[in-house]
Amino acid sequence: MPCPKDTRRLVDLGEYMTKQGGKTMYHRPVCVKCGVEMRPERNGVGILDMADYGPYQIWDADKYKCPECGYEIVVGFGCNAIAEHYQGHFSMAVE
Repeated sequence: MPCPKDTRRLVDLGEYMTKQGGKTMYHRPVCVKCGVEMRPERNGVGILDMADYGPYQIWDADKYKCPECGYEIVVGFGCNAIAEHYQGHFSMAVE
């Protein structure tokens, strides 16, 4: 059943999160298959973002894992990349 028209609205999450002190995740991810909350497996995972031409950015994020089936996801990316392709230290960080 669709929501009544007066309750549907777009929310600017960026502005909302800023007002909430910059927090980006209030509830742990839930495994769709198992229906249980995923658990943090490792914080501070470096994620290499690729472009068509090669490495583009490095992001800091968190890895979560389902305690039932073992499925893993990466969430909780920071607001900005920690390194970008045009920066001098980028190639060292990628290695």
